[in-house]
Order: sequence, then C-alpha cells, then structure tokens
Amino acid sequence: MILELTEKNYISIQQEIETITLYLDLEKARFFNDFNYTITVDEQIDAELIKIPTMLLQPFVENSIKHGLLHLKGMKLLTIDFRRNNNALEIWIDDNGIGRKKSGELNATNRKNHMSFATNAISKRLEILNKNKTNKITVQYLDKLEFEESTGTKVIINIPARWK
Repeated sequence: MILELTEKNYISIQQEIETITLYLDLEKARFFNDFNYTITVDEQIDAELIKIPTMLLQPFVENSIKHGLLHLKGMKLLTIDFRRNNNALEIWIDDNGIGRKKSGELNATNRKNHMSFATNAISKRLEILNKNKTNKITVQYLDKLEFEESTGTKVIINIPARWK
C-alpha cells in the first residue's frame, strides 16, 4: 500500500487514515497493551473528497512514537485530529510522551552527533511542497507542560484551502 501511495502526489484524507492506521496497529503490537491511539475527523470534513500530500503525516507520527512515547513509562496515548479552521485544514498530532526537551537530552546522551533524519526530511519536504505557493503548509510544534514538567508534544499541521 505504501509503495502504491508513493507514486501519487495527493491522496484523500481517508486513504491517509487507512495508511496511518496500519502503521499504528503495527506499533501497537510492539508496545503490547501500553499504547492506544485515536483518529477523529471533524464532521465538516469530507475525508473521501479532500486530498492532502501523500505520506504527509507518517514522519510526524513516527517521531511522536520514536522520540516521545517509546521512553514513557505507563500508558502511551496518541491522538490525530483532522479539523476545519476557517478555510484551512488543521491536523493535530498529540501525544503524552516525554516531550522534545527530554527526548533531545536522551539523544545527546545515547547518540553523539545525532541529527534526526525525519526532522530534516520533513523540513525539506515542506520546502518542496511550498515552493512557488502563496499560501503555504505550516507546522507548529507545541510542548505541553504541567507544573513545568513535560506532558507530551502537539504538532499542528495547517494546510490552507487555497494551497494547491
């Protein structure tokens, strides 16, 4: 399925959800009973009709699992929400992991000179996708904090309605 999708520039939200669900089910098996996820789509969004760039979410979801949830003790939660915000599609990827700061510290300790492949790939991909576009896809990273302790990370991908 992934090989087929890589030949397409755009896929429906529904196809992206099916692909991400397969990936998350594999990850869920790896974590035994410590991992749950939910994917929701705002009722104002036609998931069969609206198209997004192929494999847009996978690197963000993978980062969330690999860097945020993998090192968390206890129940690991990931939510993906497709929302309509004015004339834009917002995709929220939210985890209850260890957070970006602690993950960075672990990477610095465990792997000297570590440079995240996914983070670089995401930046380059967005640069290519946004080239010659007036309205650009943006990504916002939010560190969730409670009493100055990380409670996870939220990534918000904003795709303007007039992006294409």
